[in-house]
Amino acid sequence: MNQLLFVPADSHIANLANGKLIMIKKSFLFIAIASAMAMLFSCENKIATIKALDVADTLPMEVIYNINMIYSDSGVVKAKVLAELMQSIEDTNPRMEFPKGLKAYFYNKSGQIISVLKSKYGINHTRLGLVEVRDSVELFNKSKGEKLNTQKLIWDRRTHKIYTDVDIKITTPDKVIFGKGLEAEEDLSKRIIHNISGEILVEEERDSL
Repeated sequence: MNQLLFVPADSHIANLANGKLIMIKKSFLFIAIASAMAMLFSCENKIATIKALDVADTLPMEVIYNINMIYSDSGVVKAKVLAELMQSIEDTNPRMEFPKGLKAYFYNKSGQIISVLKSKYGINHTRLGLVEVRDSVELFNKSKGEKLNTQKLIWDRRTHKIYTDVDIKITTPDKVIFGKGLEAEEDLSKRIIHNISGEILVEEERDSL
């Protein structure tokens, strides 16, 4: 069960016939393609849902400074969000807005931080379970040393996945990848990059400096 907690910031097969082997390979290929297509449609649906929302200028019902929000599942902390300012708005699209930005920490089952997300603006669409961050978005995977930079990102708190349909830059220890559109786990693993426009090896980038 997902929970949101507010905390004060201070406190064999060898020997098979060739025909069977070919059928098995085709089956695996079909499954892989089907999985990728399902992930793509899921991404497009989440992004379309966010774009369809009418975020009108509504006065906040509640304003909280220096907030610390903890997201847990079955008693296990999954994420923590820190923000200087949060505005709670109740209208046709109930949400929490973070006009001064936010910083989110994602944890593994052992309670260790696996990735960190930063942005200058954010909206938590509470009814949908989607968090939208914009402006100078950065997601850093601590264990792999990989970093994502973009201007817009959607984080699905229920599936622990991230999506975007805008330009991205992923920096790894050995290369830099540019593209437009991404789906991945919240730690940047199992990622699918769309419309890859370039890839630069880190050594090549250093040599050109």
